[in-house]
Amino acid sequence: MHHFINFTTAKFSKDNAPHYINITGTDISKLRIDYSHFKLFFIDPEYREVLSNQNIDTIYRKLLKCFHTNKQFDSEQKLRREYIHWHNHGRMLGSVLSAIDDFLYYFYYGWLQYGKNLTFMCLFSIIILIIIALVNTLKFKRRPIYQIMNENAYTVKNFIAPENKFYKKHSFAKHFLYSLIYTSIVFINPFIQLDWLRYRRPFLLFWFFLIYIAGLALLFYIAHYLLHFK
Repeated sequence: MHHFINFTTAKFSKDNAPHYINITGTDISKLRIDYSHFKLFFIDPEYREVLSNQNIDTIYRKLLKCFHTNKQFDSEQKLRREYIHWHNHGRMLGSVLSAIDDFLYYFYYGWLQYGKNLTFMCLFSIIILIIIALVNTLKFKRRPIYQIMNENAYTVKNFIAPENKFYKKHSFAKHFLYSLIYTSIVFINPFIQLDWLRYRRPFLLFWFFLIYIAGLALLFYIAHYLLHFK
């Protein structure tokens, strides 16, 4: 007969505050726990001291394996982020990686929660478009990126970019307007005009395809939503 330590049926308050739990010395393979309600702490119950890094690492790894074996993927994801933060604590590169991991984590769960909401998808697409347009407004070698792209990566027919003198006399807002027009043509266009492609600046050509693919993916996602979720 198998005996398990089962916390999955426990009831919790609605304040979402984590319950700290010490599983030092526990047979972790027999632990059943929804980790969304918990957070680990590491104290030796006999000596009342913080565990060594090696022992903490072992506990994290065993609990991650337990969650994975029992297909508790949400708990595994939450614990893995906590483990990454602990492992990278005090390291500059680790802090950057942790920040990136935080962004990807909240983006992923935000997408799961709102990804089937048409209003959210449209607003998300507009925000991405504006961010890319802002990037394309930045100057590279005294010229805005979108203008260099238009000449050396993807030349939009009938799109007339202002001359360099324009950038010395006018505000950033007017610069951004031209960038937004150019970026929108690339971003919200399901078809590439092959005769508009230029191969003079490989990096800018790569940036063009990145913008195009991002816009194409969002367009197809919205189309898929309209066809299947309405």
